[in-house]
Amino acid sequence: MARVGSGEFTMIRRALSTVRKKLGLVSYSEMMLLHDANLLAQARMGNFWQDVPKRKKSNEALTKLFYGLVRETEPRLFIEAGAETAFASRHVRSLLPKARIVAFEASPENYATYSASHPFEKLRIDYRHCAVSDHTGTLTLNMRNDGTENFAANSLLHRSEDNYPVRQVTVPCTTLDDAFPDCPRCALWIDVEGASRQLISGAQNVLKRANVVMIEVEEKQYWKDQWLATDVSIAMMKMGLVPVARDFEMTAQHNIVFLRASLLRHHDRARRCVEYFHSVLSHL
Repeated sequence: MARVGSGEFTMIRRALSTVRKKLGLVSYSEMMLLHDANLLAQARMGNFWQDVPKRKKSNEALTKLFYGLVRETEPRLFIEAGAETAFASRHVRSLLPKARIVAFEASPENYATYSASHPFEKLRIDYRHCAVSDHTGTLTLNMRNDGTENFAANSLLHRSEDNYPVRQVTVPCTTLDDAFPDCPRCALWIDVEGASRQLISGAQNVLKRANVVMIEVEEKQYWKDQWLATDVSIAMMKMGLVPVARDFEMTAQHNIVFLRASLLRHHDRARRCVEYFHSVLSHL
């Protein structure tokens, strides 16, 4: 097993030093520094970066954690943003037979293909051709233009590299707050290819009602002007959502599961789900 690197310990020491100087007054940024350092140390100890199968298994374990938290916290509404095939929504239907489920897919090609090939109406899944953003109306979607249809990596944002082949289409869009003005307790699966700032900005009320969220984040600028992982975590923490776990499937892109802080403190079964995830991760 690999040793924890000096870089991770340096991050922890710096954060703890700052905390001591402030006599316990901790900013969101400092809390995230401690959190990230702990997770990076965990990744180094598990030797994830050199082991592709382990990285894939970490994603499988995180996905199981998310579904476990959804099952245990029983939200009345499940939202999938960047749905593509709406796989998460279809799985959640088996966990929450009475919940309202809404899946948003921005790509017109993906929507046409998957709405025809999956029984969304029978499953009582509201599968919508609509992007999720910071305004309601229409927007320009950047779709990869390399001859690949139904490609997943379409985004509201422009890629950072100038030679990335795209074609642009106009699609309908909504904020989550407009889509769910009287939002009940909910859970969200978010995979919006870099457009997390736009989604979060338009979902302030919805996120305050969220029990659990799983969101894909990046640690480098794949898309221009995008929020990075720490930006997303700070915004979520301001909504009362605590980052409890992440995967290590890719080195600069990963998923984070957030859980409402009150549930982490007081919901025994939800807390056991998180503890079980970390025990699984340590034995991959």
